[in-house]
Amino acid sequence: MTAGRSTASPKIAVVLYRVADELLRNAFRHAQARMVRVGVVARDTGHATVVELTVTDDGVGFDPRRSRRPGHVGLQLVERVIDDNGGRLVMIGEPGTGTVATMSMPCVTFPGRVRT
Repeated sequence: MTAGRSTASPKIAVVLYRVADELLRNAFRHAQARMVRVGVVARDTGHATVVELTVTDDGVGFDPRRSRRPGHVGLQLVERVIDDNGGRLVMIGEPGTGTVATMSMPCVTFPGRVRT
């Protein structure tokens, strides 16, 4: 994940893509966001490498503690994919304040090249 040092495993790359896709879709479709920031970092915790994906939007926000509307299963599926891969999703938001979603999970890396 760090430029020039390593690359995420294909499995982790697919998880990152799926999670980012759903979180971005929610930001634009449901939150009516005008601006969204996406960040991906890999951190060495001393025990393992952890990849973090953060999606922050300036949308209408929501209370992540409230139950979701029937028929809206996108976040449930995202949470399942993350959980199945040993990660977790933290959603921070309140109505009117936008939302910050952070996924973190152990990341298997392998030496890679940086494409330019």
